[in-house]
Amino acid sequence: MQPSATGHTTGRGRPDPATGHVYVEVSDGGPAPDDWAAGLANDEHGRGLMIIDHVTAAHGDRQEAGQAIHWAHIAHAA
Repeated sequence: MQPSATGHTTGRGRPDPATGHVYVEVSDGGPAPDDWAAGLANDEHGRGLMIIDHVTAAHGDRQEAGQAIHWAHIAHAA
């Protein structure tokens, strides 16, 4: 994992044989401020969740101990 703007990124993944998915979760020490993208051009942000939506079976996020945890279920070929 590469460091984020906060300097700390963690992640983990594990296969789920029952569903055939890999469960992945990542935290970068967020949450980000509400206005983090205010200074960016419209084509310089906002594609991440669209990409995640297309390559995952399910995804979401949750707040935990002062950080944002993003998770995804990714289908994998046997």
